[in-house]
Amino acid sequence: MEKRGDADGCDSTVTLPSVSMPISHYVDELFKKGASKREDALASIIRIFSSKMQTEFVEKNFATLLYRFLNSIKKGSARERGLASNALGLLAMTIHSRDKAQETYNESTPLLTKALNSSSNHLMVLDSLAVVTFFCAENSDEVEKIMQIIWGNIHQESDSTGTTKVDWKIGLISAWSFLLSSLDGWRLSCKYWKGAVSYFSSLEDEVLRDVALEALTLIHEMGSPSKFSGDLAISKSRAVEDSCLSPESSSLKEESNEEIHKLVTSGVSDSKSDALKYAQVKDFGEKSVRIGKQTLILSTFAQVLQLKFIKKFLGREGFGLHIRENELFQDVFEFMIKKQDSGCKLYVSEQEKLVKCYLRPRGIPSGSSRDDMLPFINRKDKAIHQRLHKSSNSPLSKTRTQLMNKKRMQSQERNVGHFISGD
Repeated sequence: MEKRGDADGCDSTVTLPSVSMPISHYVDELFKKGASKREDALASIIRIFSSKMQTEFVEKNFATLLYRFLNSIKKGSARERGLASNALGLLAMTIHSRDKAQETYNESTPLLTKALNSSSNHLMVLDSLAVVTFFCAENSDEVEKIMQIIWGNIHQESDSTGTTKVDWKIGLISAWSFLLSSLDGWRLSCKYWKGAVSYFSSLEDEVLRDVALEALTLIHEMGSPSKFSGDLAISKSRAVEDSCLSPESSSLKEESNEEIHKLVTSGVSDSKSDALKYAQVKDFGEKSVRIGKQTLILSTFAQVLQLKFIKKFLGREGFGLHIRENELFQDVFEFMIKKQDSGCKLYVSEQEKLVKCYLRPRGIPSGSSRDDMLPFINRKDKAIHQRLHKSSNSPLSKTRTQLMNKKRMQSQERNVGHFISGD
């Protein structure tokens, strides 16, 4: 049994069973009428997705997986909805086809959004919505569309979930920041996020402070403060709407970033978050994470948030698997796996020659060729010359044959691909 996910005390932690059957067996179980059988099958599928890449299986069974998961989200119990949402997020992480990714986004987000507001919902649906959007959205407009839905939930006074209001808000802000981290500042809408800085800086609950700091720090790093400042005192000199029509002046932009920086650092000296460390030095620099024998370098705070969110969703084992074997993850984190040598190398020389030395008899001009000399040597020497140079059994012929056989063998080994050719 393994536990995956850690939502800071929320209900997104799942206990996964050990599995003994192939994944195809558990997919067939999703068609059963018994809810408990479907729930057990979903838990087993999640376990398999988290322990071994299923790229080939997903490619062949994409439609079945997608619509079985969606059916469970639409009609299942609260537990089945949560498990199916989790499995759907794992599916989104495994898809490499853009057409399939777009289909996943188009078919999933309406159902997940609806489930987000259901009375028996939990945080797995929210995390799945964020993951599906992060990996499957085609453009920034699609990402911001989901961010707006999450933003609306952040500002709802009533808590419609089964979790506590604070836990729910932590999950919402984390998901919103996770999606924001995937966008470029210049692509963001000029009207959607007005007042975000004011809202995050006004959160007084100590439990909410770290996620609010992370959001503010990310906004600071993106370098487009006027899109988040709204009617704050940050926009002292002009209406911020003007900044959508003309470039921000460097002085206003610098002043806005400085104000955000002060908000992050003020009154949070006891926090141990990465956001505070970033704000204190005003330059994130780099953070390193060990991946086996290699090191993953996080060069931006956006990557730190992405790592934190995805690792929470996948669990330690699942994240290690995907960062090593999933090209989508390697692209996100700019991580390149070093290929290990098989230990067997074939060194091929650049050039090989057969060298023959011949001692010229006295009186023979130096410019004469080998055959020109033959009339001037006796019969015995001619026989020796013939045996050394002309005969198929001569040392020269045997050496030439050995050299050709060696080159032929090297060529065959290179074609098989088991050896590395070295100069």
